[in-house]
Amino acid sequence: MKIFNLVLVLLVAACVAPAADGIDYPKAEGIIGIDAGGSASWLAVRVDVPEGMALAGFAWYNNDDATEFPGVYLGTGYDRGPAPMDEALAVGGFFGGAADSWSQLEFAQPVAASLGNLFVIFAFPAGPVYTDRGSGGGPGVGYVAGDKGSRGWISGDGESWLALSAGYGFAVLPRFVAADGAVLAKALRIGGAPAGGAPQILKDFLQAAPNPFNPQTRITYGLKTGRDVKVEVFDLRGRLVKRLFGGIQEAGEHEAVWRGEDAGGRRVASGVYLVRMHGSDIALTRRVILLK
Repeated sequence: MKIFNLVLVLLVAACVAPAADGIDYPKAEGIIGIDAGGSASWLAVRVDVPEGMALAGFAWYNNDDATEFPGVYLGTGYDRGPAPMDEALAVGGFFGGAADSWSQLEFAQPVAASLGNLFVIFAFPAGPVYTDRGSGGGPGVGYVAGDKGSRGWISGDGESWLALSAGYGFAVLPRFVAADGAVLAKALRIGGAPAGGAPQILKDFLQAAPNPFNPQTRITYGLKTGRDVKVEVFDLRGRLVKRLFGGIQEAGEHEAVWRGEDAGGRRVASGVYLVRMHGSDIALTRRVILLK
């Protein structure tokens, strides 16, 4: 397990809920930041999904409005903690929130849990770390005392997870909607195959996890209808790095793995790249970060 520092800082004043949305938010007792020595790190909270419902988004207590999280993922796992990050599903790219306050994030499509729970996973930026409370103080998520928060874990390598003390929970509140036809089901992977059947694809999507990554990232993409598509990696200058797929693809969910190599099998430099799925009537792009 990669060595990293868990940074806990108690808030001096009580953190109160914004009154505009009418939600009774619990008081945040402090802020949790992760110092992984300049490498990627993750924070995961477990969400129990009621039968017949789907996760549509969540509210969280955010520390710094001047920094962003590189992505948010949904994963499955066990009572002891989340599964490795290479099994997680990316549901959002770079996002941020208000300073020293509750913020909200909505998914483009609700996600159902075939096994009754999901793990909401924050990707922490590799560079900035938590230094102080509020704007400019670095990325962090609040925690609350008792059972008002969500049970959580942190990781410095995306595989080994360290549980937060049972006396505290992360300040993350899920938002549920009815699990009707507009839901992309997420199932636990067992031996590499999805359990519970293939998910229903109701809109085209493109995701990458883990992100940031090293040495490889799994590109997951879905097609509502079969069509001729290409899935390719470009650098920020628009030059083609590698084609992961090209041709007729049937409707449903598909995967490709990019190992940080170009078309000739050579490792490319660390940095930001663009994964594009495009065809005559579709063009989706996701930014991925290769770490060295």
